[in-house]
Amino acid sequence: GTADRFQKSAAASSPSRSAVPGPGTYTGGSSFGRQGESSKQSSECFGFGSSTRVGAAKVYLSPEHSKNDYGMSSPGPSAYSAKSAVGKQHESKKETAPSFVFSSTERFKYDFVERAARLPGAGQYNTVGACGLQTDSKKSTLPKYSFGTSNREQRDKVYISADHEKGQFGQSSPGPALVGGNSSVGKQTASKNASASSWSFGSARRFVYNTNKVPGPGSYD
Repeated sequence: GTADRFQKSAAASSPSRSAVPGPGTYTGGSSFGRQGESSKQSSECFGFGSSTRVGAAKVYLSPEHSKNDYGMSSPGPSAYSAKSAVGKQHESKKETAPSFVFSSTERFKYDFVERAARLPGAGQYNTVGACGLQTDSKKSTLPKYSFGTSNREQRDKVYISADHEKGQFGQSSPGPALVGGNSSVGKQTASKNASASSWSFGSARRFVYNTNKVPGPGSYD
């Protein structure tokens, strides 16, 4: 055939209005702002600052401007976090100063009832008396004195001096018939005393005839 195979149709060769995109249908990127394509350079952009007055006041301009801001940025009273220099210091480089306080003891308080409740009652003490014989070896027993029980007769026998004894001659001597010495008459029991000779009368009966010894009649030889 003689037909032109590669010939475009009339519809395809002549553009129609329906093939042209309308407004707002472009997909191209904006030329304002940051450009996403590397072949396009982003233009400089400027805008109004969003900082507040407090933030603007902290911007350093010059030493002369900073003189007008002395104390404005400083913390107020009781807003410091620094430790107090009074009292105990927790930092080792700071020395704790001596501190003095008033005592908390209650004065003029009579606690007789409380003290009496803590004390043991009568008869509950286990302590040994300090008077008399001490059983504890570390405590010495003190000398003890008492009134004498001697009677007058025993008192008179106490020796005081030789002159006092002269006034009592014979008072303590035994009386008659109370001498305990042995008699010197008769037999002497002490070996150092010789017994003297002694004589006595016989005790045989005299002038007594024994009739039984006289032979009877016809008994002579």
